[in-house]
Amino acid sequence: MGNESQEALLAEMDNWPTYYPYQLTKQQVVDEMLHH
Repeated sequence: MGNESQEALLAEMDNWPTYYPYQLTKQQVVDEMLHH
């Protein structure tokens, strides 16, 4: 990563995974995703 261009690093930052608590139902996860 240290040798990559600024553009490559910024593109990578757009793809961070999002984690939700395992207790949430599918519908709660969908609601979270749609409202952020």
